[in-house]
Amino acid sequence: MGDAVRLWSTMPVGSAFALLIVVVEEHAGTPFGEGQFARNAFQALVILVVNSALMYAGRLGALALVPGMFFGFASYFATYFSGFGYDAGSPWAAWICVVAMNALGPDFAYLSVRLTFPVSSAKDAVARSGEGPDAAVAGPDPV
Repeated sequence: MGDAVRLWSTMPVGSAFALLIVVVEEHAGTPFGEGQFARNAFQALVILVVNSALMYAGRLGALALVPGMFFGFASYFATYFSGFGYDAGSPWAAWICVVAMNALGPDFAYLSVRLTFPVSSAKDAVARSGEGPDAAVAGPDPV
């Protein structure tokens, strides 16, 4: 359960770093000029700085699960740029939705495995193993 707790605690942090990239780019996207190349250069610089900060944050004990932060980071961009959430195009609504989805994801993964596979009784397991009082009955099939 410890890994799940680490995963749940790092995914929102990764999503927050992605939110920071989107908010900075939206509100200060033209300091290098109005042209497409200038906007792209500024966005590349913002991504470089924020991603570097994300990687350094992964050196902190509580945030040491970098794949969890990366998953939160990537799922935020997928949510935001796909227009999912209750307010498409809103960076804050996308963050709220992705944090909720990432919090519920491991729960649903656990439940899907737990509820999909049948549970066999101990008697069935012993009979299949060929040991115990039913071993003669569970022997090889006559040909």
